Formats: sequence, structure tokens, C-alpha cells
Amino acid sequence: FLHSTKVYKNKYLRNLGKLMREVEFVEDKVKLIKRILRHLIDDNRIGVELTVYLEDLEDDLGRVIEEFKRTGELISTLKIEFDNYMDRRMNEILYLLTFTTICILPAQFLTGLFGMNFVDPATELPTDPMLTWKHGYWMFWLVSVFSTGVLIIIFKLKRWL
Repeated sequence: FLHSTKVYKNKYLRNLGKLMREVEFVEDKVKLIKRILRHLIDDNRIGVELTVYLEDLEDDLGRVIEEFKRTGELISTLKIEFDNYMDRRMNEILYLLTFTTICILPAQFLTGLFGMNFVDPATELPTDPMLTWKHGYWMFWLVSVFSTGVLIIIFKLKRWL
């Protein structure tokens, strides 16, 4: 799952980067054409009608350049939005993993506690009475589930869930 998301993210960002470079390249070429038009407009050897036409063309190129700038800003915004989406998704995954870990923690603690195998040297029996008790196994699960339930209730009361 995470590998496919990473591949998708890399492909998406690579395409956005390529698109951004292409927009910047075309924008630079249009700016160059606009400067050439400005030189032609300033040339006294061309007629008034052609000058008016070239000025209109220069205005149109100015609008095209502005559109390229807006497109570049949109691409940058898309990159930022995609990164924000991926960050939120990663936070949700980490939240779920943390919650799962917290739910398993009481049983892990009890397993570690009851698994210490301390033995009384005189009787060679475990010193923990729950290990020798007939219902010790079921008590272990009861305490584990109860403590996990208490943790979940505490988290809900604190509005962490």
C-alpha cells in the first residue's frame, strides 16, 4: 500500500514538475516575442496601421503571459495540496497504528509480568499465584480486556478518539 502510494506520488509530482518546466519555457519564449514586438513598434520605419496592430498583439501577448503565470501558480498550488493530502493520510495511518499499539499495551504488560517465571526455591513452584490458579488463564484475558476498555473510555472522555 505505502509503496504504491509512493510510486503514485513520485509519478504525480514528476508530471507536475515537467508541466511547470514546460509552462516556464513557453512563457519565456512568449516574453521574448513580446520584446521583439516592442522593438518593432518603436521602429519609426513601419506604418501607423501596422503599429496599432502590433500594439494589440503586444497586449494579447501580455494577457497570455499573465495566463502562464496563473497556470504556474496553479501547478504550485496543486503540488502543495497533494503534499498536504499525503501528510494527512500519513497522519491517519500513524493515528491508527498508535491506537492499535495502545490497545495491545495492557496485554503486553501483563504477558511480561506473568512471564517472569520466578520460582520459590523451597517448593520449586511459581511464586505468582495466578500462574498456578485454575482460572488464571481466563483471569489474564479478563484483566487485559478490562484494562484495554478502560483505556478506550479514558481516550473517549478526553476526546482523543
